[in-house]
Amino acid sequence: ILAFFMIPIESGLVTSFKTSTGVTGSLPFAPPTGSTFTLEKWRTAFDALGRGLINSALYAIPATVISALLGS
Repeated sequence: ILAFFMIPIESGLVTSFKTSTGVTGSLPFAPPTGSTFTLEKWRTAFDALGRGLINSALYAIPATVISALLGS
């Protein structure tokens, strides 16, 4: 049952490493080959989310440390 629910996640993850031609020219579950492999989609995502991730860490890390100190 778990494998059935993981199929969309696997397909999306594999597709995120393919170029546009790799997505249209191969099956969704087939891993990317050398010419269709790219990290550009991941770079674009982290460029857009970079500042937000830093801001979250700036609040989450001190909050965790303070909570741990006060709770112990």
